[in-house]
Amino acid sequence: MNHAQKRRVVSCLAALVMSTALLSEANAQSSRRSGQSGPGLTIPKPRGEPKPTTYTSILTALVIGGVVVVVTLLPSKRGHQD
Repeated sequence: MNHAQKRRVVSCLAALVMSTALLSEANAQSSRRSGQSGPGLTIPKPRGEPKPTTYTSILTALVIGGVVVVVTLLPSKRGHQD
């Protein structure tokens, strides 16, 4: 095996070890969370989603449109190649 092949094998093994460690950690975290539900712990219920106002929507559209126009009008930094 030359150096490039050894490096590739080591990289693949390292990726395999790291992904296995991450999967086992995720499994451990999910099992810990399910055991924490006590009698006094409840998930708060949302009171509804905040709705954007008309002015917020118009302002957002104008800002995004302005950014698009400014980027379109920027010079391309090409010199004259004639």
